[in-house]
Amino acid sequence: MTKKMIAILLPLFLGACSTTAPLREPSSTIKDLVEFEKGVKSENLFDYRSQTLRSQGVDGVIKHNKKLLTILSTAEAPAVTGSWKATLNEEETDELYYWLESHPVASSHNIMKYDPHSQIGFCFGRATAVHLEALGKPYKLHPNAIRKIWVVGPMHGGWGHHVATMVLSSTDLAGEAASFTVIDPVTGVVSAEEWIENIRANYQITEKDPLMYFVTEPSRFGPFPGRYTKMDLFGPDRGNRNTDAYRGYFDDLMKKFRVDRMTREPSSVDASNAEFVKAFTAEFESVPKVAESSSEGRDEVLVQMEFDFVKDL
Repeated sequence: MTKKMIAILLPLFLGACSTTAPLREPSSTIKDLVEFEKGVKSENLFDYRSQTLRSQGVDGVIKHNKKLLTILSTAEAPAVTGSWKATLNEEETDELYYWLESHPVASSHNIMKYDPHSQIGFCFGRATAVHLEALGKPYKLHPNAIRKIWVVGPMHGGWGHHVATMVLSSTDLAGEAASFTVIDPVTGVVSAEEWIENIRANYQITEKDPLMYFVTEPSRFGPFPGRYTKMDLFGPDRGNRNTDAYRGYFDDLMKKFRVDRMTREPSSVDASNAEFVKAFTAEFESVPKVAESSSEGRDEVLVQMEFDFVKDL
């Protein structure tokens, strides 16, 4: 898929352990985004938009959106060390999209299995899947090069919000110039700027009640503040699909990840596995401690930890 192709619209949405630091210095864009994110990190995005409208009016929302677009338009690839990638190329972003849309759980084509009454949409499920897939092999994209992009407000189709994961992608052969690419079945594989314009043009009801856009750390689960937790993903009684609001969606998703990781990762591992374990486990509230032992079995411990952690999820 090219970056201009548009995918099928869904009917309804509601929206590891290395002695060398994996990132020498974040790019100015990442720094700007982190600073921008601080304002909403502990906020409910719905409330933040409502408060902005009350205190600053429509102009406040427009000013916020323009500031975000300015930051996104000046993306640059961060300097990384180890086996991390600073960006993905166009072929890799397309592959990531195809992976998503062919996934037995996360694909938008399988949505009715988990959302038979079209009440949930699972945009947040797909965003979670893309986030975790981009972290691991074969992509190994550095955690700082992954973000979630949100839109909040009244929208055509009854949407209240929508979210997708975006990744830094290279725009030149040297891989130095970069821009954020959104992986989303609603728009296809598009730049962050194109995603915002697509959503505005097709789903904003009126300019008098404008949509508001946000970028957050990728581990944010919903419009409400907070990172992924087992309670959010699986509910209080994991495995009981009668009480699981998501009908086992995240349980099935994590089981598939575990199988895929075991298939992809060879028995012999290197430091890249250690980096992955550290990044992957850090995305969740309960973070197992990576053994600091320098024994011969250390690599095996790390790999087993990776498998066990995904299994536990």
